[in-house]
Amino acid sequence: MRVEGGLLPSRFIWCKGTEEVPLAPTEVVYFNGYNPQDPLMGLSPIETLRRQLAEDVSAQESRADFWRRGARFGGVIERPAAAPRWTITQKDSYAEQWRTKYHGPQSVNGTPILEDGMQYKQLTGSTYREAEYTTARKLSGEEAASLWHIPLPLVGYLDHATFSNIKEQHKQLYSDCLGPWLEMAQAAIERQLLPESRDTVGIYTEFNIAEKLKGSFEEQANALQLMVKRAVMTANEGRARLNLPRITDDPSADQLAAQQGGPAGTSGFAPAVDETHASATAIVRAHLTRHAARLAKVPADMKAEALNIGRCIGELHRDLAPLLGHAAALDAAKQITDHTYTLLLEGREAFAADREVLHVA
Repeated sequence: MRVEGGLLPSRFIWCKGTEEVPLAPTEVVYFNGYNPQDPLMGLSPIETLRRQLAEDVSAQESRADFWRRGARFGGVIERPAAAPRWTITQKDSYAEQWRTKYHGPQSVNGTPILEDGMQYKQLTGSTYREAEYTTARKLSGEEAASLWHIPLPLVGYLDHATFSNIKEQHKQLYSDCLGPWLEMAQAAIERQLLPESRDTVGIYTEFNIAEKLKGSFEEQANALQLMVKRAVMTANEGRARLNLPRITDDPSADQLAAQQGGPAGTSGFAPAVDETHASATAIVRAHLTRHAARLAKVPADMKAEALNIGRCIGELHRDLAPLLGHAAALDAAKQITDHTYTLLLEGREAFAADREVLHVA
């Protein structure tokens, strides 16, 4: 693929051998990496690893050839200086006999027969230990992983791996390594492809990696309980996760625990005294007493009209807000004032000490 254009691509040229197929930018959804020299073409991180990869391929070919030769390294055969001089034909004949008998996997355990005081000497510096073959391959793998920002334990290098750091590095894979690439691909699809969709509101691009990041069952349970602040499973639901039979003779087994926010009464726990409700009730009764004193000299048939509804709501809301919060206090003030006004309209006693106070907590 060849790209033409300035700041943005104006045309793509698909090169199929000797044939070139021009493509308009609207026909291509393209993704380009960072390349300071040619922003249009981009640059794959693999391109920066070309030399390391080529070196690694050469090392693999050398090792494969080592086993094809019967796991023998190269060497030389020395003849005594006083030995008769060989002709070219004799040299070629001996070399051919050597390759036939002592070359390849089938000759690994063979015993060479040397003549005329010959000695076989292996070339120095040709062993894989001396060439540090294993270390070189490991270095190539580490360089490739580091260029892609992949934690080494995730590609099999466990020299400094522990349970805790592998767990954190697994998260790093989706934040530091894959995160920028996924974001780049997502932005390219949204910019180039989604505008052509009929529904531009209900369709969006998102890589679903939640399954990889949601953590273990214990971590999920702790997170859910922290967010909900109450039990999230009943006893029978928990038993089902453990493949245990249901509890059928106790109805509370299908209810959330009362002490953690579930229904009370059948679980055997005594309901606790609600101090907030008691304090709010005392505030409401003091409020009613004050307004009873204000309307004491007003005739009974005119008390409803004389009641200052706005003042009642404002005062009660101000008194209850520190205890219940702004929204709950305002709702309670409106509810109690409306009930007081209704009782006065009906000619009933609205400020009696034994009047039922509505739920305010």
